[in-house]
Amino acid sequence: MDVTAGVGPSAPAETTAGFLAFERETTVARVVLVRHEDGPEDDRVVAFFRAHGVLPQTIRPFLGERLDDVDASVVGSVIFGGKFNVFDDHKYPFLRHEKEWAEQCLKQTVPLLGICLGAQVMATVLGAKVGPLPGDPGEFGYYEIVATEAGKAYFPERLYVAESHYHQFEIPAGADHLAKSELFEHQAFRYGEKAFGFQFHPEASPSVFRRWQQDPGKYVRPGAQDRAEQDRLMNIHDPTQHAWFMGFQERFFEPAVEAARRDVRFNPGRAVRYTSGR
Repeated sequence: MDVTAGVGPSAPAETTAGFLAFERETTVARVVLVRHEDGPEDDRVVAFFRAHGVLPQTIRPFLGERLDDVDASVVGSVIFGGKFNVFDDHKYPFLRHEKEWAEQCLKQTVPLLGICLGAQVMATVLGAKVGPLPGDPGEFGYYEIVATEAGKAYFPERLYVAESHYHQFEIPAGADHLAKSELFEHQAFRYGEKAFGFQFHPEASPSVFRRWQQDPGKYVRPGAQDRAEQDRLMNIHDPTQHAWFMGFQERFFEPAVEAARRDVRFNPGRAVRYTSGR
């Protein structure tokens, strides 16, 4: 796979979608989105797949929706960010199911993208530590990331991206460190050819980020930008972030898109809820 820093065809930055899921058959090709928020799906991942005629399956384990085992029907997956700490399995048992899902995707070489908490889930499964830095800094706003030598195959040398986090993953053994920022050294990694973890939020369209700006708690840590600075940087840099991420998805998820578009035997339906176990 050749994921380069070049820009592929773009898709709408903001797409409103309701709750999407499948009542699945074993023959259905599925792109599975694992989410930690119960809000509009107006991010760039959904926009990308819908622009290519693919209806992703959304599963929200934190609401009790079941993550089945990864089987041959799963052709791609994205684990999104969220407010939960990746190491709080005892408080949030659904995190164990997400780690099992990520582990199965990695073992079966299903294309997997982890964003923020999703990347931390992947890093944990791969044996890396996740936690705060000394002084408890955070990044909330738009920050410049710099590609490492290995990362130059996937990123421009410098790119401003949306951030909303205060924990950092260590780079897992066997993974390539791809990008860093001034505050947080570990912004992206690649594991094999079919797994990427991003600490930042390239999926966050302006409408997504503006919802996050309504949370006063996001501004309290050292390193967070004020709203005026966020808005200024968003106006300058978000179009470039959008173009880069759409191009990245174009290359990384090309096999998933082709498989899902070939297999049209699916029907919108409800996700299955569970109360305990898996």
